[in-house]
Amino acid sequence: MQVSCKNNENVVNRVYIRHTEPVYKVLFRDMTHIGFADVIKYILPIKLLVGKLDADVLHENLCKCHLEFFDTYLKKLKDIPELKSSDDVKISVYEADMSEEK
Repeated sequence: MQVSCKNNENVVNRVYIRHTEPVYKVLFRDMTHIGFADVIKYILPIKLLVGKLDADVLHENLCKCHLEFFDTYLKKLKDIPELKSSDDVKISVYEADMSEEK
């Protein structure tokens, strides 16, 4: 899972190529990179640095994404994570583009 925002979404492209399992991109709208820091909920927001997305909305959506991955890949409770795009977050799935090398 690659968590990103619009202003740095192309920084990490390597995760989308040469992978043997699906890769999930979670793109938060109206967000900037520093807005992902935990401390952002506890300091005076500086909108230029963190973006316009409410800190509680970001926190709720980010936790949901992580819990879906834990339930799917660590606890093995489901086959695929149940992630859906919304007004605040866009989910993209990049299917495997190569077979597993042995």
